[in-house]
Amino acid sequence: EEWLSAIQFLVRYASLQALYLNKNQLNERIWSPKMITDLLGEPDDVRPLGRYCEEHLYFLPRIECIEKTDEFKSAQKKYLTRRNAGKIAAKKQSEDRIKKAETMIIKIIRFPEEKLLEDAIDHFNRRQFRRDWNDDNYYHFTPADQNSDQKFLERIQVNYIRHELTSYDSKLFQQRGRIGGDGAVPIIRRRVFFEISYAYPHLESECFRQMLSKGLITKIEYENFFKTEFEQLSLPFKVCL
Repeated sequence: EEWLSAIQFLVRYASLQALYLNKNQLNERIWSPKMITDLLGEPDDVRPLGRYCEEHLYFLPRIECIEKTDEFKSAQKKYLTRRNAGKIAAKKQSEDRIKKAETMIIKIIRFPEEKLLEDAIDHFNRRQFRRDWNDDNYYHFTPADQNSDQKFLERIQVNYIRHELTSYDSKLFQQRGRIGGDGAVPIIRRRVFFEISYAYPHLESECFRQMLSKGLITKIEYENFFKTEFEQLSLPFKVCL
């Protein structure tokens, strides 16, 4: 009998909860925050969601009654008009930002290969030395030099160019929190790598390797890059830098 009464209580509680909607559910019924404040006023119930948060609940029959009024229909029509206009404006901003990312000027500072290698090694060692001292956990690194692994040297050179010899970081920072920024960021990243490969042809393969690892090109594009000119003629498209 105790189990039966508990089940009946839970069923009754669930049915009562179904009679109340929160603000997210009201939004699904095309209620704006202002409409909730103006037409519904104070919530019919409040549910605590932790120590500092609470959920406002509104009685469904009262909501349905208000939704039948001319005042609600007029407010909802205006809200839909504003929302649709906002979507159109946001889409245009996103398209403009992506177009700007595709056409913006990206400058690469050019150094002789010997100086570039020396600066990249020095930059890497200084960064790792600061990490060694600042990290709470003991961190030991092997300083880079011109006798280090060739692939490793190419990687730190591309990283040095990207962060120190271009406006890469500032251009990405400008996209943070902006409409269309998520679409513009991979375009900027890809273009920076291409510009580095133009300025420093001996680092071209490393640029493509990093683009592949960051998901900026597909594996097919990466593999086609290493094909000869004759082999590329037989492909449905040709990789062009």
